Amino acid sequence: MPEDNRVEDDDLETGEGSAGTPESLDPQTFGAYDCVVILTDHSSFPWDAMVANSRLIVDARDAIKGRHPHVYRLGAPVPVRATAEAMAAV
Repeated sequence: MPEDNRVEDDDLETGEGSAGTPESLDPQTFGAYDCVVILTDHSSFPWDAMVANSRLIVDARDAIKGRHPHVYRLGAPVPVRATAEAMAAV
């Protein structure tokens, strides 16, 4: 579990980063963070698991397809606000 105020990164193509190896990015990993920020859209990232298990996603690359109340795309129209019930289900 990440420590408070800690930022982690991962690059699945090189296997380098502070979040661990590609194998460490299982669905539970995404739920351990307050926010997941997408800065690249590598095809090797498990996008569906990321959407299903993350509390909040900021997508700077338009990598997440479809509309999800907890996914914010930079430069996109403001999404529908997530309700407390929807966020509790994640």
